[in-house]
Amino acid sequence: MSETIIRAYRYALDPTGAQVEILHRYATASRCGFNFALGMKIVVYERWCRDRLVAEGMDRAEANKKAPKVRVPNRNRTQAYWRETRGQGFIGPLREGQEPRQPFAWWEGVNNRAYYTAFEDADTAWKNWLDSLAGRRPPMGFPRFKRRGGTRESFRIVHSLKNPDIRFEGPRRLRIPGGGGQPAFTVRLHQSPRELTRLIDSGHAIVTSLTVSRHGHRWHASVLARVEQELPVRPTRRQQAAGGSGWTWG
Repeated sequence: MSETIIRAYRYALDPTGAQVEILHRYATASRCGFNFALGMKIVVYERWCRDRLVAEGMDRAEANKKAPKVRVPNRNRTQAYWRETRGQGFIGPLREGQEPRQPFAWWEGVNNRAYYTAFEDADTAWKNWLDSLAGRRPPMGFPRFKRRGGTRESFRIVHSLKNPDIRFEGPRRLRIPGGGGQPAFTVRLHQSPRELTRLIDSGHAIVTSLTVSRHGHRWHASVLARVEQELPVRPTRRQQAAGGSGWTWG
């Protein structure tokens, strides 16, 4: 009897100097992508707040119902707007002597999926805040922008399970997809991924996503995999000693 679980395998990376610059670029793009998506949501929310009029004697619930309906942009709408505007200059008044400039230079040389997952993270942060207001989860503050130097550098990439491009190459090499004119690159691992690669080669595991983050001076990769594992047909001796003699699955 077997079951499928989601398991993370964590490895320390040993990137070259040039690869460290690429990792910084990916992490910066992820942070800016999150702020880009969150900013779009806040603009719509603030517009709704301005249009929400509270008449005398009207409680908050009634005022919310009477306020004009707005649609907070989700990942798909954010992604579409990003595609349309990323090559345009800033819209709005410029300061005296300020020259128009390209707003999204940080999109270049980075895999698009690093941005899309950042848009998803903004959706999750926004939903968690709304759920806290509705009492569906513990109270939490309004979502905040990720400040440079004030948040851990990280990025996440997903890939197609039918055509995976996050994979291990050689005994201690991890391939990270490229994009935006940047080719894919392989980073050396400190630990051997033999346990996971054996499962992949035998058809018992498949990589679903990759998260790369910096902790201090060290970069780490967390490889998320869907793993099939066999379930025991009988309890262990420890489980039997704890009273699991009648233990069964199902």
